[in-house]
Amino acid sequence: MQWFREDYTSMFPKEISQTGIQLRTEMHDMLYGNVLCGKKPKGHWIVVRNFDRTQFSKYYNKVSNEGVHGPKHPFTDTLIRARTIPYSRKGMDDTFKVADINDNGHLYYVEWDVSAKHGDQLYELIWDDHSLTPDLSTVEYDIKYHVRRVIPKRCDYGNKAYNVIIVEQDDIRY
Repeated sequence: MQWFREDYTSMFPKEISQTGIQLRTEMHDMLYGNVLCGKKPKGHWIVVRNFDRTQFSKYYNKVSNEGVHGPKHPFTDTLIRARTIPYSRKGMDDTFKVADINDNGHLYYVEWDVSAKHGDQLYELIWDDHSLTPDLSTVEYDIKYHVRRVIPKRCDYGNKAYNVIIVEQDDIRY
């Protein structure tokens, strides 16, 4: 008994079967929109703060080995669009841990070339109209998240199609 079709290309329209579905393009069009196709952007603006851990910033204190009145390492802020959903590890296992009391995790879906790693930060912005591009020098940051894990989602030949970033909210008020 044969349970698969040998001619699987006939299951899809000709333009898709010849070129394949371009997930990178689809993700970009979903987040940023595409005027030519009439797609409106569905992503909202966030800031990714990447730390350069090979250097120390001017706030670094050698005695305490931490940043005083600023971050320990220099950073670069990048404005990007993302989609987000709440995330809780409680449903994945039945064990109760003290750290899991708050449901403060989120999943961020971003493009394949966004560079984030464990220890970097994400910021939600106070911005009324996400169809307009904010100016980083005037916009205020709202909620701070710490990057816990970056999961590259891969497609054909192992190429990254997009990234999923697991973050946890920083509950400490400064």
